[in-house]
Amino acid sequence: MPAPLSPEEEIRREAAAELRWKTAFLEAQVNSSIDGILVVDPQGKKILQNQRTADLLKIPRHIAENKDDEPHGETPHSPGQVFVLKLFSGYEG
Repeated sequence: MPAPLSPEEEIRREAAAELRWKTAFLEAQVNSSIDGILVVDPQGKKILQNQRTADLLKIPRHIAENKDDEPHGETPHSPGQVFVLKLFSGYEG
């Protein structure tokens, strides 16, 4: 049987559980939105993007799912792809 948690450990455990619940709740909201949601940091690195953003901007799946924002050597074919390139990398084309 595990040892009882100290009051500090219990507070941390409860805070972690609440954070997991809030994160799941917010992710569900973002992913169920009819709007495209794209969040970037001040350097232009993608923090969050929902599927609707990729659908609206016609971003190919392999680019939309790229976590590191590395270029893929492709020429964009839609205004949405050009927008995303400009947003993430300062693309001037």
